[in-house]
Amino acid sequence: MALEKEISKFGITVNNAYHVINHVYYDKGLNSPTALAEPTNATAVVFIYSDVDAKTNNAEPMERITHNFNLDTSSDSEDALTQAYTYLKTLDEYSDATDV
Repeated sequence: MALEKEISKFGITVNNAYHVINHVYYDKGLNSPTALAEPTNATAVVFIYSDVDAKTNNAEPMERITHNFNLDTSSDSEDALTQAYTYLKTLDEYSDATDV
């Protein structure tokens, strides 16, 4: 599971950059401050490669970005990775991304 979309970095534009979630962190929020404006309980870390071959060949990602979202932990919810990708696709920056 990954997303393909354009990225501009280092003065170049890569049309089909490979955006893959490397990991998802979940925080139960124990002993956390309750005064957060928009509390979230999970973070997805996205690695962006020039293409799938760069990822497959263990190249260094062009960029690493994080996105915070609310993970549904109910028993009938999708797994964390699926929820993270679903969340990414709601963001304007991923509106034109293609599932791969």
